[in-house]
Amino acid sequence: MKIARRFMLASAFMTCCLVGASVVGCSAGAGTTEALAAQEQPNGEEDAGPDRAEDLGTAASALPASEFSARFCTPGRTDHCLLNVSGDRGINSGGRAKSAEGHADVLSKSLRLRVIRKRIIGRDETLGTYVGSAGDLLRFANSTPRINRVMRVIVDRAQGASYHLAIDFKD
Repeated sequence: MKIARRFMLASAFMTCCLVGASVVGCSAGAGTTEALAAQEQPNGEEDAGPDRAEDLGTAASALPASEFSARFCTPGRTDHCLLNVSGDRGINSGGRAKSAEGHADVLSKSLRLRVIRKRIIGRDETLGTYVGSAGDLLRFANSTPRINRVMRVIVDRAQGASYHLAIDFKD
């Protein structure tokens, strides 16, 4: 059985074909919106195949704003609930946090969501990266490995994408 896996390397994607336990070939692709749509999600979901990129547009399986809000935007628990938003954005925890949890429902196009732990000195640390396209409901949950720091959820590579986003930063 031939299985195609995709791995994110820097700003490009590497596609490797596996037959059993053997790698039979790899190829690199650019980090474009189309490549993101066909990308396997680093959070473990299976690749839907090459025809998935052709289905970019508005997803029939996307949740309406009212249903997303009812399921994932709990008053008193959810710090940020953004409905029917589009484009790139970043949301800070507003103080020290030990984890960031939430959901993103991709309504159209594709996007990348990253959870970052901000450092006082040096580069920020990426705790999780998630890629989704129209119709995907992404769940993310990332914790700081040591001292609690300011955390940031970044949605990027989302040109023309629309989505719902719910985030809870836990102290």
